[in-house]
Amino acid sequence: LCIGGICDRKNQEQALASFNKLDNQIKEKLYILFLGYDNLNGQIQKLIKKENLSSNIKYLGFQENVGTFLNESSIFVLPSLYGEGCPTSILEAFTYKLPVVAYAIDGIPELVSHNVDGVLVDITKSNSLEYAIKDLLLDPVRVKKMGENGFREVNDNFSLINMLEKHNSFFLDLN
Repeated sequence: LCIGGICDRKNQEQALASFNKLDNQIKEKLYILFLGYDNLNGQIQKLIKKENLSSNIKYLGFQENVGTFLNESSIFVLPSLYGEGCPTSILEAFTYKLPVVAYAIDGIPELVSHNVDGVLVDITKSNSLEYAIKDLLLDPVRVKKMGENGFREVNDNFSLINMLEKHNSFFLDLN
């Protein structure tokens, strides 16, 4: 599952290329969803069609409620190239016990602990996204463990009560 506005910065085209490189044995079992506003005028949909990926990959546009999609997914992929502070989509994925595959950029390494609750990949290495996705898909025990770790992380550090207490403490310390 990939959630995010379809745009160059979010790099869905690279994610598609990575998915397309996966071997046929994995592709047969794989169903990929892209959710988010389309800011590229159908470019992703055209690429899905051009690469003959329509049976495995769907673009469903913006969805008001992504919970159903998160609940039915195995892993969450955020292929963004830059401009990610604290992506809500990662926190949502953790809430649904999904491990995250993302580039180690900007604020993402502050949320995702490599090989604990997700896999952080090197943006400078071609195929790194593909390999990370493949490795996770081939190891459902690891997927489950990472998903549980992410769930624990979001509950321990990002619950509303916890965030309010941390903010309150921070502002009280300023006096």
